[in-house]
Amino acid sequence: MPIIKTSVVYLSCCAAPLFFIGSASASLILDQNRVVFSAAASQVAVVKVENPTSNDFLMQSWVEDKNGNPQEDIFVDPPLAKIKAQRKVALRLTAINPRLADGNEEKLYWLNVKEIPRLVAAEGSPRLEIVVRTRIKLLYRPKSVPPRLDKHYSQLKWRRSANGIMIHNPTPYYITFNKIWSGSNEQNNFAVDMIAPYSDLEIKDSRALAASRINFNVINDFGDTTDTVTAKVN
Repeated sequence: MPIIKTSVVYLSCCAAPLFFIGSASASLILDQNRVVFSAAASQVAVVKVENPTSNDFLMQSWVEDKNGNPQEDIFVDPPLAKIKAQRKVALRLTAINPRLADGNEEKLYWLNVKEIPRLVAAEGSPRLEIVVRTRIKLLYRPKSVPPRLDKHYSQLKWRRSANGIMIHNPTPYYITFNKIWSGSNEQNNFAVDMIAPYSDLEIKDSRALAASRINFNVINDFGDTTDTVTAKVN
């Protein structure tokens, strides 16, 4: 019987399409790098997964809550499927918690897609198989939260704090930053991912203490980077 060793590699798609960890990369391609599930638009969200390779894969899909724990709000169908070479499979995301649509702010989840390769090895020959999991943000938007038709991110408030700058988000949306920086050097940016609805987030960086203005851009619903906004630090 062949000896099969399995290694799991995690790929996270947040601000950009798939990135590579070491020499491993995902073979299956998702048609979006984030999912915005709007209750006002549809009861079901669809994510298409493509297998552009010449190999068949077993694909396992599931949704976790914002902390990476099991949840019972959103179901993925099919949770397990075979995706043949050069074919596509559509994942249907359904909100099964009837109270979910009645919230007043976005909720963050994570959609996970794990690709499991077909195990083929000669008798007695050891082989290392890489099981790759792709993880993307899933933002559920209740009925009371309107579509993003304006520059909602321009409503962010910036003020000095003891350790740097405090950001206040007065909107019902999760706002994912692409870059935040002060001055003219865009490469001298602060490491901030996203801010939750109706919350505060502190940039703890001594470089931010002297900033009177902040430049930033964010990732929109389609995974694209917005124009840069300059905001005053109070």
